[in-house]
Amino acid sequence: MDAASLAASVNSAPRKHFAGGPFIALGPVRSVFVHAEGGLAVDARHRVLTAGDAPIPGLYAAGSAGQGGLLLKGHGHHLAWAFVSGRRAGKFAALACSDRKSEKENSP
Repeated sequence: MDAASLAASVNSAPRKHFAGGPFIALGPVRSVFVHAEGGLAVDARHRVLTAGDAPIPGLYAAGSAGQGGLLLKGHGHHLAWAFVSGRRAGKFAALACSDRKSEKENSP
């Protein structure tokens, strides 16, 4: 963007004036998101595993935190994983709660 276009854009935007300058503009800017490469160790039910590969009771992970070492490259793959793993982790967590409730109801 040339200086005249930048000045016109800045001057046309509603804003409070900053005092003090000089100011420096950096660019070009592109949007990105941050995620954990690899995430926590999880099993097929998205339960977080200890260092000894035992599930931690009641702890589930989804999205980038629950990738279990899987690295997803490419546009949109992390979003798809977040949607799918979140739904699956929620389902497995709900089933685990239901199983515990049934056990309590059926105990003497």
